[in-house]
Amino acid sequence: MVTELSTYHWIGPLKMAKLVPLMFVVIVLTCAIVHLEAAEAHKRDVSPERYQNLIYGSTATLICADETFSPFDFPSASFQWILPSTSIINESTPHDSRHYSFSNNGSTLTVNNIDKPDFGLYYCLVLTRPFTVHATVRLGVNINGPYFGDLMERYATNMKMGLAAGGVMFLIMAMFCFNYDQFQARHDKPRGLTNAKSSRPKQDLNSQELCHVNSGFVDDATTAGASPEDEGVHNWVNKSVLVSEVNEDKTSF
Repeated sequence: MVTELSTYHWIGPLKMAKLVPLMFVVIVLTCAIVHLEAAEAHKRDVSPERYQNLIYGSTATLICADETFSPFDFPSASFQWILPSTSIINESTPHDSRHYSFSNNGSTLTVNNIDKPDFGLYYCLVLTRPFTVHATVRLGVNINGPYFGDLMERYATNMKMGLAAGGVMFLIMAMFCFNYDQFQARHDKPRGLTNAKSSRPKQDLNSQELCHVNSGFVDDATTAGASPEDEGVHNWVNKSVLVSEVNEDKTSF
């Protein structure tokens, strides 16, 4: 504090009188530079994306500005908007206020709840004097057709949940099928063995019957004094009896 007072006392009234205008000029220049920078930044901010891709039901904000024109350069200008349906509207013309709204002296058109009739090109006519068009700005909404957004990003969570649920269901069904197959294998095996055992004696009986020799007949070869003719007759009789017994057994089954 002492240093500041001594410095002020050393400068004197004459020196202060010379510095005051210089300080005023510096302040004015600083304010002017800040104002210009803010204006340039504002111009950059109001230069919108001229062609927008929006999903159904969203809101389109159209600003009558491009790379070479800003509505803030002409505060007294009026604006006319030509819609994709070729209708011309502005702040004073009758329009659906729930669907269209204006701001910034009519230089900004807001279209609420956009639908297919709202897709296309919009033309903004800048009128500096009556019937004098100073500039024309062309803007667009979904000029290439409907836009559905980034579907992968939009439904990524749902897709992950669906894949997880599908994987769980697949594992459950695989386990169910495996257990069912094992159950069928355990219960079908004894049944097959029983059927095989029940059918085997019939086949064995038939084969044994074909090879069976009737024990009730004595081989004539053992009989003393039997002639070859008698042996042939006895063998034929034995074979006939054997065949008849086999046939009777088959009919009994």
